[in-house]
Amino acid sequence: MSPNPSDSPLILYGTETGTARDCAENFVETLRLCNLHPRLFSFDDFVFEDLSQEKVIIFIIATSGQGQMPSNMRKGWRQMLSKHLPTNFFDNTFFAIAALGDSSYVEYNFAGKKLYRRILALGGKEIIKLSLCDDQHPNGMDEGFESFKKDCITELCQMKDLFPSIETLDESKQLPPKYILRYLEGIEDGETEEMERNENKMISGSERNYVKMRVLKNERVTHIDHFQDTRLITFENATEDYNPGDVAQIQPENFEEVIQMVFDALNFDDEQLDRPFHLEKSDPYVLLPPKHILTYPTTLRICFKKLFDINSIPTRAFFQSLSRISSNEMEKERLQELADYNSLVNANFC
Repeated sequence: MSPNPSDSPLILYGTETGTARDCAENFVETLRLCNLHPRLFSFDDFVFEDLSQEKVIIFIIATSGQGQMPSNMRKGWRQMLSKHLPTNFFDNTFFAIAALGDSSYVEYNFAGKKLYRRILALGGKEIIKLSLCDDQHPNGMDEGFESFKKDCITELCQMKDLFPSIETLDESKQLPPKYILRYLEGIEDGETEEMERNENKMISGSERNYVKMRVLKNERVTHIDHFQDTRLITFENATEDYNPGDVAQIQPENFEEVIQMVFDALNFDDEQLDRPFHLEKSDPYVLLPPKHILTYPTTLRICFKKLFDINSIPTRAFFQSLSRISSNEMEKERLQELADYNSLVNANFC
């Protein structure tokens, strides 16, 4: 059954290092456990003019540099500051903001604070007060963000007129997968063409800014004994316009030796790894991976090389997801313990 658009709150994040996106994805999973079908975008990837049509928007915003907006929301922020915007732009919108920052900086959570004031000035109605999440807290950013999630969910559950199908949060609930693997041998020709057309339509703002270049030189400019490995990289046909101080983000890939360790641990054979498939969304509001990372048909081998962050530190949400599918009671209990914020807080005092 297709989700009802009225059950699809909008989640927008602004991030520089990925922390706000991780928090946003965590919040999306929590809303899915409440039987909602949230949409997740970076701030600049959503059409700004459409914001005023949204009934509920949750913003998760990190502060960049000296109190600046993160790079993936600066365009939208400039539009929000426009003098031509009517003062009732957000009159029909409920909103909540989780501001992520570090109180050791003078401009602590400036980005979230500025956004909060601006939305109020444009008529927005707050679901809860601005939540300031501090990385300097003894329990880290989670202390503020967990409180934000709890308070926000409590208020959303009272908004039955906007979300008629919302349910009480059940963290033991097993969610359906976001994607279905459609192996090539099981897809008819007509289906393949339709899937490829749909995949080509889904181009995000960050994807439009992606440029493929050949590396001509990669020279280390610091001494071999220096603790920092600083490089001078020369690109072929580097004709893109840029200004002093601009930053180029490079799309990484996993090292072959690390990938092989994963294959050995999971006991995957070549037939499993090289079997081509298309990804099909089980929820229309879920986004497919960007096309500059994955093109279709793809394989598990390519996903492990280009898509999966196999060196990342597992998050509590990761352990929570594993606990829902574990069939071993002892394993399930341990995974739930690792996923439980309160257990981790108590462990810090032991």
